[in-house]
Amino acid sequence: MLKCDIPSQHQILSGWLKLNFMSANAVDSRRILCRYFANGCCNLGDRCSYSHDRSKPPDNVCRYYLSGNCCYGAGCRYDHIRPKKNGETNSGCASESTKKSAKIPKPAKLPKPGLNADAAEFVPSWKKSGKSGVSYAVAAGSSESEPQLPLCPYFEMGECTNDKCQFVHGLVCDMCLRACIHPYDEKQQKQHFAECLQQHEMAMEQAFAEAKGKEKCCGICMENIMEKSLRFGILENCRHCFCLECIREWRRNQAFDTDVVRSCPECRQHSNFVIPSILWVEDDEEKKILCEVYRTNMAQKQCKYYKEGSSGEGCPFGNKCFYKHQLPDGSIDPGEAPHARRKPYLSDFIFRRDDTDDADRDERDQDDLMQTVNDFITQIRAILAERNSKRYCGHNTYAWAAKGNRIKDRLKMYARVLDERQIARDLIDAIRSTTDAPLNSCIEAARNCLAVMAPFVQVESFQRIQEAVKDYTVQVDDCYDYRLLSEMQERLTPLFKEKYELSFSSEQDDEELLMYLGLFVSCVQKTDPRVVKHLISLDDYEWMDHLINIYQMDQNDAVRLASLKCIVSLVDVCSDLITYILNSRLPEVVAVQFQSRDTVLSELDLTAIRLLILTYSSGEVPPLHHFELFDAHVFVKLLSHIHEYPNEIMEFIVNFNGVTNSQQKSAVIAALQMNPCPQLGQLLVKAINDQTTERRLKLLSDIIEDQGDEDNLYSQLFYSNDLHVLSNILARELTDCEDIKIRSQCMKCIRRLAQIGHCSETAQEAVLNSDFDNNLRLDTLNVIQKNKQS
Repeated sequence: MLKCDIPSQHQILSGWLKLNFMSANAVDSRRILCRYFANGCCNLGDRCSYSHDRSKPPDNVCRYYLSGNCCYGAGCRYDHIRPKKNGETNSGCASESTKKSAKIPKPAKLPKPGLNADAAEFVPSWKKSGKSGVSYAVAAGSSESEPQLPLCPYFEMGECTNDKCQFVHGLVCDMCLRACIHPYDEKQQKQHFAECLQQHEMAMEQAFAEAKGKEKCCGICMENIMEKSLRFGILENCRHCFCLECIREWRRNQAFDTDVVRSCPECRQHSNFVIPSILWVEDDEEKKILCEVYRTNMAQKQCKYYKEGSSGEGCPFGNKCFYKHQLPDGSIDPGEAPHARRKPYLSDFIFRRDDTDDADRDERDQDDLMQTVNDFITQIRAILAERNSKRYCGHNTYAWAAKGNRIKDRLKMYARVLDERQIARDLIDAIRSTTDAPLNSCIEAARNCLAVMAPFVQVESFQRIQEAVKDYTVQVDDCYDYRLLSEMQERLTPLFKEKYELSFSSEQDDEELLMYLGLFVSCVQKTDPRVVKHLISLDDYEWMDHLINIYQMDQNDAVRLASLKCIVSLVDVCSDLITYILNSRLPEVVAVQFQSRDTVLSELDLTAIRLLILTYSSGEVPPLHHFELFDAHVFVKLLSHIHEYPNEIMEFIVNFNGVTNSQQKSAVIAALQMNPCPQLGQLLVKAINDQTTERRLKLLSDIIEDQGDEDNLYSQLFYSNDLHVLSNILARELTDCEDIKIRSQCMKCIRRLAQIGHCSETAQEAVLNSDFDNNLRLDTLNVIQKNKQS
């Protein structure tokens, strides 16, 4: 059995990746010169698998002449020459590869025969025909020459028709099915078996890699990447799948911060670069090899900042650049580390930084303060000058001033009017547009800036501006946020209408729609609620109808999610929109979504739950059909996913149960009776301990007041120790809380806990010392006393 070194899986994987991702124009030094190209008649051109390089002379030595049986004799087109004794061929006729491979069998040394006068006439071996037997060299040194005889290239391809071929006919390889195994050369057999096995493993790895990416779809355009003949854009630190064009377009987006666009659109994992690939690579080891190959390939290309004799000073990546930094003289520029580029914020000029020594900081604070004061004084003077110039009569002022002192005296009658409120609005809008910080932070920054400058500017107008900033009130129909939101609303409205006209099936503008919805949400979260309410109510809430239609009927889940997040942001910022949401069809759409959900909750479902938490958090009673939409079956499905999103589902259950009247049967209690969930009981105890609210106490009261047919609900949701802990928590709130409603609810829960035998001594003492609702207190004490006696 043949033995050979089988390559490891890592070597095969590395070789396969290099084969697929390295440059395809690498030259193979083992290729021989094309015989047809040498004669000027090769029809394949660049597609020929043999070399078309004339820099090395071809090997024109006749191989049949070397073996002693060339039938053409002097008419042969190849050279009939013998190699020199030292093994070197004629430099003008033989190539370097011929020197290594063309070895002639050495004739065996036989005993010198005696002289024989009757011996036959000597005939050279190369003049004998093939039928006269084997040559002298073959007869004398057959054991030494057989491994060195070349394989027949025609028989290897299955095209040799000569039954008496002078070449060796190889054995058929079981893997590649080619007659390329030398029967006499054991070293060649081992080498071919190892190479063939390695190629077979690489072919299998490539087939497996193609199968991995066959069903992969881009997370942005949702298209199957291999079906569209696109390339994968593989992120360095992420396993999400994107096509190269989409992820590059995402990273070129200038509307977001660098940290956002350099992160994965789905998981927000930061990646420094994107690797183009025709195959999908997901395994960490494979991705590591791919990164090495990619960076090695990039290092062979010249950086664009160093082309055409440039010094490369403009390369922003410095010594971290993947490309080659080659100077005009051929040397490599080591470069410097890239300098951090950070967007300046106003807070850098107001608040002190703690990342330097006290000595350096104190020395620099004075210079920074004076520079800040001078800059702001210059800006405010420019604003005052501009506004004062508008108060005059425009360009005619300069014409009148040229007429003499009489005109100047007349101009003195015009009093200069300072609108400090408008200047305060302009100042805050300028800070808001420059820093993109929340509006409240911008107002506080303006107040701090003016307070810092006040000791250096002893001017009445400045003091009036400072007071106006302190008393600033946002102008809902004429501020920076209103103008920005109105502009994005104007851009989104045509896209919404186009969606409606095409039955929400068009996806050509989805990328633009997602971008503007994201910007709209970002601005809504940073502005004043009054601005949002004014903007949404201008068109009689038609904007909300557009968002609900997109969420309900669009076929792209990413667009649906973006529209729902926009609704959640609007409701979160402006609670006045809750009334509109309660009376819209949106709760019905969400209820239908939950009723059809059987698998793991998606991000769309989680966002819908957050919307319902906000919707039912107000004290407004929802329409009656809401209690039919969110019945016990909906809550049973939600309780089955409470381990995924425990806090969100628990808060939704608490808020919905809080709007249920005592005359109505609670769908939450019915769901808990159908499917008791002990995890909800533990979450409720923790939530009441962290923050005791009226609605959380109502849910607790409904649970412990329920008396089932077989087992009480509280015994299935709470452990005995949980009830004891609850008793102490209620006693604490009964003593410390100032809200009468919460104290009354705590008293009722303690009375029920006393009935079921879980009232602690701390709770008894709290009830005894309470000073409100004497009837309820006496009733609770009687229940506690009866429980002690029993």
